[in-house]
Amino acid sequence: MRRMPRWSLLLLVVSVLAFAGAAWGLSALALTEPGEGSVVPGPEVTFKWALTPSEDVTAPGDVYYDLFIAKTLSGLTSPIASVSADTYTFEYPYAGPLDPSSTYFWKVVAHTPSGDVGATSFFMTEDEVGELALLNPTSGQTGVAPQDVEFR
Repeated sequence: MRRMPRWSLLLLVVSVLAFAGAAWGLSALALTEPGEGSVVPGPEVTFKWALTPSEDVTAPGDVYYDLFIAKTLSGLTSPIASVSADTYTFEYPYAGPLDPSSTYFWKVVAHTPSGDVGATSFFMTEDEVGELALLNPTSGQTGVAPQDVEFR
């Protein structure tokens, strides 16, 4: 059985707390794209999120958002963008570049009149596309077991 990574468990707990906050009359923030654990082609990505406002948010302009992206959870310290919108859903195209074969964490903090609401997620980038090359066996070598064949 495959174990859940600790950071994935932490993100699950944070998500549950966000939904519990919505039940207590607090705004809730949902990160919709890229989805948690999804693979994006890179080198760029479009981030999408939505805010379910509470009673203190009377108009979308009452809220502004900070967007963070980093390769580690601890690296989510400086926002790459601060934005506001005239709707409760937002889309932010990030030109990157994103490194191939990498995991990235992203976080959005919504600054509302009653306080900050945040959500964190992660995604991965696809492997770099290249030519397929035979590493083993070498050219002309015979008698190689199938499990010893290596490609790059």
